Amino acid sequence: MFTHAKCLPRYVNSSILIKLSSLNTAFFKSYLCTTLTHNVCLFNPVTGRVPLQRRALWFTQEPNEILYFHTGGDAVLKWSYSACNKSADLKFIIWYVYNKTDRQYYPLVVEYLNGAVQLNPLILSDYVGRVEKTDQATLVIKHVSSHDSTWFKCTLRGNQGVLDKSSTVRLVVTGTVCLVQYNFRKPQQARVSELEKTRY
Repeated sequence: MFTHAKCLPRYVNSSILIKLSSLNTAFFKSYLCTTLTHNVCLFNPVTGRVPLQRRALWFTQEPNEILYFHTGGDAVLKWSYSACNKSADLKFIIWYVYNKTDRQYYPLVVEYLNGAVQLNPLILSDYVGRVEKTDQATLVIKHVSSHDSTWFKCTLRGNQGVLDKSSTVRLVVTGTVCLVQYNFRKPQQARVSELEKTRY
């Protein structure tokens, strides 16, 4: 039986000791390193320790970078994901909405492992009753308007030792399309009896 390439041995509360000589203040920053087993870590030169984090969560379906929907319709943002061991690796799934005024993301909806879905009670009242989570990780915004044109983000929050995974989409709401049908009729031919003939 083969193990998925992304499902690698779990390293929790482990560390690697790296020794650098002649360190100066220019080196006092974090370094990104990748091990041969694709585990990623951040190196702290002060402590010399590298906590390992495993890539165990990934998206199997993501929305396009930009999605267009008409005013009054429902915006469907489709995500799906997979995990090496969902109960051990995934903590919860959380969706964010970007506030263009504050220029930051705010939590919108969260789903816990037991399937409970909770809307952020502090979110704008505009989203109350209009947000729904469907399928595995799809977010639906009902009756969208131009005010909903912003960025949305889905994050798979990992447990200790597991890297988070995020995916962002920009929602653009366009105006309503109006189709106007014109009926062109041929001009009626005038009857001879109705015409007043004039002879010169």
